[in-house]
Amino acid sequence: MPTITHTKVARFSISITFLLATLGSVYHGEDESDSEPPPISDENAHPFTVMDVEAMSVYRDERRTELIESLTLSNLSAEHQELIANAIAKSYVGIPVSSFTHTTTVHSSQDESVESSNTSHVSVAGHIQQEGIDYKSSLNSNNPYVYFPPVPFVSETGKLITESDSFAQFAFDFKFPMEDVGEDDMMADFVETMKWTFEVTVSKADQAPELITLKLAKPIRKRFLFKMTTLQLDFHYTYVDSCDCFAVSKLNTQMQGSALFVGRLDETVELTFTDISCEGPVRFLLPETEDSSILMF
Repeated sequence: MPTITHTKVARFSISITFLLATLGSVYHGEDESDSEPPPISDENAHPFTVMDVEAMSVYRDERRTELIESLTLSNLSAEHQELIANAIAKSYVGIPVSSFTHTTTVHSSQDESVESSNTSHVSVAGHIQQEGIDYKSSLNSNNPYVYFPPVPFVSETGKLITESDSFAQFAFDFKFPMEDVGEDDMMADFVETMKWTFEVTVSKADQAPELITLKLAKPIRKRFLFKMTTLQLDFHYTYVDSCDCFAVSKLNTQMQGSALFVGRLDETVELTFTDISCEGPVRFLLPETEDSSILMF
């Protein structure tokens, strides 16, 4: 298959790309001719705190406590509130000093399928560096440690979707962070009307996330420009023994719709993280800003 450059994840229509940019650049979509991002040195890396396993556990428990308090606003049972709080608290505990292999596969109705793969290292100095690449990336580059806030959804909207002896699935209303969209932005009103759903499937045995899904609750359209029937992100989680934490093993993104002058659009992007490994002593980097987020993809 043709390969993708390290900065190019997916190419969509002009209208859809503009929409995704409004959502905080879900993808870093650049043409091969675009200039490389500026190098990141140890001196200009974002501030962060280094945590050992004990400090990480304290941070995780603080996240859990904040969510437990918020979930009292819901009609969920105390048992379910506890299950969700444990899982979401474990979904992000900082970014461990580690290495991982990152594979991107793109299937599109507009272009050939493409695939690329690389190995990256998270440095205790606060950056991520791909093997064979001269410059260093910030901690908000694609990595398997996806930031979700302690309370990532509207707690009072929580409801149980399905439950078995091994897992339970819940759904909440969700709002993407839109700090970069000003009141006079031409897309501000449009973005405000978008309805999203946050779904989490929790393993009862591990009290941990199996799957987190963010998706449009209903199709959206901009008259004469585009219609998007599907925009869904599925975060699959796995436990990494050497890092003593959970990480995203796969992120599937589906986009379906249509756009003016382009016609039908159907694209699937799969990010797979394998060979995730930490060396002892395990250390976790906690950025002082929330740049390491779901929008980093």
